[in-house]
Order: sequence, then C-alpha cells, then structure tokens
Amino acid sequence: MSKTKYLIRTVGFIIVILSGIFMFIFGEYDDSPGGQLIGVIVGIIGIIGIVETRRKNIWNNYILFRKIISKSRDQGPVYR
Repeated sequence: MSKTKYLIRTVGFIIVILSGIFMFIFGEYDDSPGGQLIGVIVGIIGIIGIVETRRKNIWNNYILFRKIISKSRDQGPVYR
C-alpha cells in the first residue's frame, strides 16, 4: 500500500471515529439510546478499519522485506 493511500485511509477512519463520538454525545444530549448505539457502532467500525489498515501495511512491508532478502541470497557470495 502506498504512503498516500495509507494516509488517506487512516485520516478517513479517524474522521469516522470522531463522527461516532459526536453521534454518541448528541444521542446522550437528545436522550436517544438509538443514536448512542449508532455512535458506538460507527466508532467501533472506525477502530477496526484503522487496525486492519495498519495490519495490512505491516504485512506488505514484511513481504517486501522477504523478497529483498531472498534476492540478495540468490546472488551468491560477493568477492572483493
């Protein structure tokens, strides 16, 4: 995943979490348990999205690192 795509996804999920917090607080102010529940669900979805994005980014970096290491091993010894 490219850096810009990772950054855009992370900022997007942070906005989702903030909107969930706002919905939860507004649901409390409006005395609406349904609004609070929707706010909690939206916040949880945002947190899961950030975790999955981070996990995918770490896994892709690991695979890239393994490819680089295997290429350097295939070249054989370096004589100087």
